[in-house]
Amino acid sequence: MSLQTVIAMLYDCDLTLTSEYMQEPIFRKFGIKGDDFWKENDALIAQAKGRGISYDDECAYLNLMLRYVREGKFPGLSNSLLQQLGAELPLFPGLPEFFGRISAVVEQEPYQKHHLTVEHYVISTGLRMMIEGSLLGPHLKGIYASEFEENDGVVAEIARTVGHLKKTEYLYMVNKGCNVNPAIDINGTLAEEARRVPFHNMIYVGDGPTDVPCFSTVNKGGGTCFSVYDPTKRRSFKHAYTLRKQGRVFDFGEADFSEGSHISRSIQYTIEQVADRIVREREQTLQGMMSDAPRH
Repeated sequence: MSLQTVIAMLYDCDLTLTSEYMQEPIFRKFGIKGDDFWKENDALIAQAKGRGISYDDECAYLNLMLRYVREGKFPGLSNSLLQQLGAELPLFPGLPEFFGRISAVVEQEPYQKHHLTVEHYVISTGLRMMIEGSLLGPHLKGIYASEFEENDGVVAEIARTVGHLKKTEYLYMVNKGCNVNPAIDINGTLAEEARRVPFHNMIYVGDGPTDVPCFSTVNKGGGTCFSVYDPTKRRSFKHAYTLRKQGRVFDFGEADFSEGSHISRSIQYTIEQVADRIVREREQTLQGMMSDAPRH
């Protein structure tokens, strides 16, 4: 009988779960204007392009942060400080309570009879330590985001960069179960029935064009995708509307995860539909095993 009883909820972070980019608490801490930082970041990318170098967005902003540390604009910036600043990340309404409420959907019969569970993951181009230190952290099974290595207690090197395309790698990590069993080779072959979380048991939530690679991967595997928008920002609605019009997401709604909100209802109903299918398939398999058993 199938052991694939996990439903994975996977989320982008900035402007999907948080109402601002996660670098903002860092800028406030050190009195830096965010617009000035991002203009300088764009200039670095443009200068590199002029020299024939393709500078990834994520590498650019992480390197600029390290430059600010060296120049004394981010004095004493450490992973522990990033974790502390993560507590200042503003979340959209209904969070983090949403995670427990959605997980509780499968904590009733007939789902518990089959040991169904819901796991929550964040895959972000932002900073892992900030997400870990936020109110989201305790509710997440895994956080996949960029990281710094330290030297003498101060961030000094880039340890990991997560770009928009690399985010799909972590979808496969959850799919195959590499996140819970490091012995599994993410690049190796693994039968579909042996994968811990099949893509049709995945639900991905994002907010814009940068989530398209993840939307495409989850949709191709039979999963379900949602986009959310900030009702105070017209451009945010346009992104979500366009994603729905293009067929990249199943549904979209305001980034309000409160009980009774549209996006909360739509995700909960999808969880129930996935859970019902898993139960139905497992019971059909069990009935088949019983009918094939020898009779005495």
